[in-house]
Amino acid sequence: MEYCRSHSGFEDVIQICEQTSLSSEGTPADKPHDGDIGYVYLIKSGKHYKIGKTNSPGRRGYELAIQLPEKSTTVHSIKTDDPTGIESVLAQTIRS
Repeated sequence: MEYCRSHSGFEDVIQICEQTSLSSEGTPADKPHDGDIGYVYLIKSGKHYKIGKTNSPGRRGYELAIQLPEKSTTVHSIKTDDPTGIESVLAQTIRS
């Protein structure tokens, strides 16, 4: 959130995070997780985006790049001790 507030163009991310933290279902910190350190990433390819989790963002970006028809770029990745929970919350928020 600090990064997003100090850099322009992340207003939508701030809104998603604020909606998620106010959810009656609880925040990712309230839910149990496995404690494994990993990364949650956002990749853009053409007009499409992909949110996912990995233990190696560089490798995963490469793996996806060779599978996609259009050039892909990693928009952002975050290191977390709950990649499964964070990925799940972000994917659910975007779908709704």
